[in-house]
Amino acid sequence: MMGYQRGQEFLNEFGGIESILFFDDDSVLLSGDNGEKCKRLIKKQQFDKYLEEHKFLPNSVEKPKLDLTKYQERTRDERLLYLRVLKELVTEGLKPTVPSTYDELIKRVEKLHPHTQATTHPKRTTLCKQWKKWCNSDFNHDVLACKRRVGRTRVNSASEALLNHHISTVYSDSNSTYKGAFYRDYRELVKEHASSNSDIYAVSERTYSRRLGAIREQDRILNMRGLTQAERNQRLLTLKRKIRTYFALQRVECDRVCINMSLIDDDTGLPTPPLSLYAAIDVYTRCIIGVVLSFNAENKEDGFNLIRQIYMNDDNLPMHGKPFSLIMDNGAGFNNELMQKACEELRVSVTYAPSNQPAKKPFIESFFKTLRADFFRGFKIEDKHGKVTIGFNSYKGKRTDKNTVETESLQKLADIKVSDFRSLLNKFLSEYSHKLHREAGHVPIEAWIESKKETPYPEYNYAGVKSAFHVCTDKPKHKLQPAGKIYLLTQTFSNPNELKTLYNTLKVDALGDQHPDVSVFFDPFDARHVTVQGVDPSTGELITKTADNLDCFDYPISFDELKGYKPKSVGIYQNNKHEITGHYKGKIDSFFKQKRRKPPARGPKAPSFDENNAQLLTAQERIAVSHSIDSKATTSIRPNIECLDPEDTKKETKKYNGPLTIDDYDKDQLW
Repeated sequence: MMGYQRGQEFLNEFGGIESILFFDDDSVLLSGDNGEKCKRLIKKQQFDKYLEEHKFLPNSVEKPKLDLTKYQERTRDERLLYLRVLKELVTEGLKPTVPSTYDELIKRVEKLHPHTQATTHPKRTTLCKQWKKWCNSDFNHDVLACKRRVGRTRVNSASEALLNHHISTVYSDSNSTYKGAFYRDYRELVKEHASSNSDIYAVSERTYSRRLGAIREQDRILNMRGLTQAERNQRLLTLKRKIRTYFALQRVECDRVCINMSLIDDDTGLPTPPLSLYAAIDVYTRCIIGVVLSFNAENKEDGFNLIRQIYMNDDNLPMHGKPFSLIMDNGAGFNNELMQKACEELRVSVTYAPSNQPAKKPFIESFFKTLRADFFRGFKIEDKHGKVTIGFNSYKGKRTDKNTVETESLQKLADIKVSDFRSLLNKFLSEYSHKLHREAGHVPIEAWIESKKETPYPEYNYAGVKSAFHVCTDKPKHKLQPAGKIYLLTQTFSNPNELKTLYNTLKVDALGDQHPDVSVFFDPFDARHVTVQGVDPSTGELITKTADNLDCFDYPISFDELKGYKPKSVGIYQNNKHEITGHYKGKIDSFFKQKRRKPPARGPKAPSFDENNAQLLTAQERIAVSHSIDSKATTSIRPNIECLDPEDTKKETKKYNGPLTIDDYDKDQLW
């Protein structure tokens, strides 16, 4: 169907020129040509048929072609992205101006052009006006160009995405207020990416300073003292909206939180030290992609284990992969040599946020608040006996909360086993990932799946990158055995074919009967494999081989567990799959009831009533026996002090015979 408007002229089949005086949904009123003085009223369907049969041809007036500037061409092309898709929808039978068509239009545009997710889409009314203008011009593209020939109203999608990524990373990484240095670093980043994408260009320093200043202003207000919790929540929400991401795993925030709660050890049945959690959240989808439980002070092994968990998954929490950027704090669990070596092997960018500034990692801090409210205080727990609790009775609340009351110690309140807690936390996070995230406006697991479809990249899992976590060393050098074996931490590792070849290569440089030296790297939480490295004496090249534990294990097991100790930290992945119910609730076998043990009695045992009656003692004799027991108790409690006779312990008292004179003193004692 061809678009037409009032006043438009057409050539009829007789060669005359007629113009449209009026038209509606039923008919078209024509002015008539020179040979026919009367006006003509034609049914609209008939008129459209004449147009298709070319009995009426538009009387096109030659107009000079517009000389568009680059700015006008850019705005025209941006509008065509939407209008071409809208034209396809109209040909499928959809109405161009209704809200349902607009929603479908946005979905298709984002699918065909993923970079448009980085910019704000035109409003429905704006697209309706552009559609009408485009149809009336017989789909002339140049009419979509803006009237303004010079200037830049908006940054294009590719440049906008790079600008937001740089500002959010710089904001989390440093405390400096020198914007000029930040802008120079941004220009270098633009030059690097512009070589592969010609659409990327650098914004002005004024625009960059304004964007960076806006996000820093929110951070400054968040760090002010006396800010109410409502104001803090609002500022934190504004800050999170300014940090924009465009696909899953683009920005992952990691942090540690101390929980005012103790658990019960499954093996010993004794209370554990206070619990701490390490967690990693994907900012784009709001999915939790890694959690580690620890009962120790913050240490490098626990933070290292969190990065391992990001590459793992189970049926309940399938989200895993390689992060593009990790945002961490400067704590001992993250800023250490072990973490830096692992991220270097994994080729993951790490950004360390300044200490004591939680606003630098607003998304993980917001999740910890949700975790305390919906899990520790709001999760429904039921055991097989029918006992139900809302929240954990052993959780005492945030230590800095003014409503937290110190009644009993955490160890006395503990009633949940470690295995049950891991299962409940896994259940909570699986329900959390299937619930609508009100702040983000989407369901985390659905956003994850959609992002994987729209932004495909190689799949990474722990099995494929496990050798990258071999960064720990026991000692500088190990001896490689002739049979192709390596001894490490009471374990034997072997790879007969490759290690024997390595032995023969390195043996040339060994002295006498000595075995060649090699370096052995391992993952402290996975004792199934190690990496063996040696230097070729002839070429100087580094030779790397992998060796397997002679004791085969189907699952990762730590070196501490092989020695009979507890691992320093554990994950929460489960073998069984949870059913999604839409509610935060879970089941356990039973709540653990601790046995209240009485302190051991001190001193000799007192005779019972029956024993005293059997001796037929008088009242005075019973008192004497009781006194003797008390005196024995004194000697048993203080065995290193000689027990004195009661008569010897009495202080000597002198009678008062009046005031002493100088003659009464012993002169030898005076001098």
